[in-house]
Amino acid sequence: MSREVYFGKAIQAIFKNWSGLQLAIQQGAGGHQNLEKEIWLMASSENWFRENPGLLGCEVADFLDEILQREFDLILEDGSLEEVGELLVQYHALCASSSEAEIIEKLQKLPRCDLSLCKCEDEEDEKLHRSLNSMQANMESMEVSEEQPREPEVDEDGFQMVASRRKKR
Repeated sequence: MSREVYFGKAIQAIFKNWSGLQLAIQQGAGGHQNLEKEIWLMASSENWFRENPGLLGCEVADFLDEILQREFDLILEDGSLEEVGELLVQYHALCASSSEAEIIEKLQKLPRCDLSLCKCEDEEDEKLHRSLNSMQANMESMEVSEEQPREPEVDEDGFQMVASRRKKR
């Protein structure tokens, strides 16, 4: 396998073990296409490293933050963006300069994400999140039709009639 393939696997492993991202995806952040967006995020990140040599962890964190806000409507304030940015920079350097055996060994040592340990601290927050998710799902399935403007009524003298704004009782 080429080193680029290993970096793709590293991105995949880091993102799949990123608790904040995985919890958001599990909760429906990003809408009904969130899994496709996650795959796109991985591919975009790999491509960004390919197009921009010498990236810093803070630059990667800013890049990820912008995408998460725009595509997943997600703001992470737990420090994980910076951590993931640094990890991606480290693994990019590792994949560029190390042997395949060393890369595989480091990939296997990545921490695993356990979403069962994640929970809302407040029961009210949990209820709010559930209701917001169900409202968002309902809104996505709704069809919106625009009311067609009516032609103005003109009386026999050629004057335009003005319709009352109040409903008749």
